Amino acid sequence: MRKRNGIYYKIRHGCFLLQYELVFVMKGRRKALVGEVRECVYKTLRDGLEHQGCPIIQMDGGADYVQIRFEASPDKKLTELANMLKTRSARMTWARHPEAMRQIYGDGQHVFWTDSYFVESIGYDSPDAITRYIENQEQDQDQDQTQEET
Repeated sequence: MRKRNGIYYKIRHGCFLLQYELVFVMKGRRKALVGEVRECVYKTLRDGLEHQGCPIIQMDGGADYVQIRFEASPDKKLTELANMLKTRSARMTWARHPEAMRQIYGDGQHVFWTDSYFVESIGYDSPDAITRYIENQEQDQDQDQTQEET
């Protein structure tokens, strides 16, 4: 998967740009995402998205939630992606920082995220940009063909 014109991804039989915002919230709105725990969670989420071929545009949040803006290909199932990210980050954090997690959640089950999540598709282009894209398509194709030949 590679970007075309620095904006759209080009695959064998198509061209696309799919951007999403994904939000996870800590169980009980606990303020767990601080210090080393936050670093561990963010690294695990980054690694998971990278492994899935989903470039992160932006990731931030507060002590009780994380918000990620990323790109994905059309074949990605967002429910599976969200569940994988939540599971990996929870397991990794409990494994690497058990004492910190016990202080936050106690000795009960290894709870971490709420059962739910929020996902939203993000629009990229304005009508003017789409018009310019359509008008410049022929020029873009010529550039792509020249690059492939070299």
